[in-house]
Amino acid sequence: GEVTLFMGGKGRGDALHQLAYPSSIAFQDGDAYVTDSENIRVLKKSLSTGEVTLFMGGKGRGDGLHQLHWPSSIAFQDGDAYVTDSPNNRVLKKSLSTGEVTLFMG
Repeated sequence: GEVTLFMGGKGRGDALHQLAYPSSIAFQDGDAYVTDSENIRVLKKSLSTGEVTLFMGGKGRGDGLHQLHWPSSIAFQDGDAYVTDSPNNRVLKKSLSTGEVTLFMG
């Protein structure tokens, strides 16, 4: 089959249309989520509109609930997203309905 560009491909950088070390992708309810590890964020792309938005992180490297250090994977269960933040030795949980971020493990 045909291979097409899904995200990134516009040079390394931190704009919403750029990535720096994307490490995982997961799909939930018509959206794709990409851990953009070096940019310390998780991006969300609508599969219907193509719009890319910030889902988690992007607030500088750190260990606060609103910060990440190196997001490396994402998974979904029962309406929540789980993001591994390896250097901080933790897994964060974000409610897809409320947006609340809590510590799940670590």
